[in-house]
Amino acid sequence: MLISELKRVNEMFYGIKGHLFPESYTAKEMRSVYESYFKRAWGNEEFYVHIENFEEVWENRTTWLTPIL
Repeated sequence: MLISELKRVNEMFYGIKGHLFPESYTAKEMRSVYESYFKRAWGNEEFYVHIENFEEVWENRTTWLTPIL
């Protein structure tokens, strides 16, 4: 999974659940959850209220991801 896709699926998950995917999730599981949550978020105008600080949280995640990638 490319970092751009990883960020996109995590952003959706964060908007619904309020946290990033656990490290134990596989790429296949994350994509499946993303597809399900995409349907839930479609047309939800409040969705972006829930991801206000996503970039800050994502930056912390990518700090430890960088050596792996």
